[in-house]
Amino acid sequence: MQEALDDTQEYEIEVADEVGTWYTGIFNGKKIADIEDRRGENIQIYLLDDERILVHDGEGHIHEIEDAEEELPQWLQDDPAALIDALKALGLKARVRL
Repeated sequence: MQEALDDTQEYEIEVADEVGTWYTGIFNGKKIADIEDRRGENIQIYLLDDERILVHDGEGHIHEIEDAEEELPQWLQDDPAALIDALKALGLKARVRL
């Protein structure tokens, strides 16, 4: 994971809270996945410089990942190659259901 953090940058993303209020979220990190799911929604996954993993979903919400091996496959199920790359960036070996 440390290798992935060698090349971080500052991101500004538009985020919606639970009641629909929009704001700009700012953080330093690296984007490790960016896909369009089967509903046509964009999903981005970021590794922050403090080693947290955030998902920015198609509705603008932020989700923090606690267990990458368990949770990332749910978010990236529509793009196995993106899942493999994201887990590799985290220093993990992918297990992909065939």
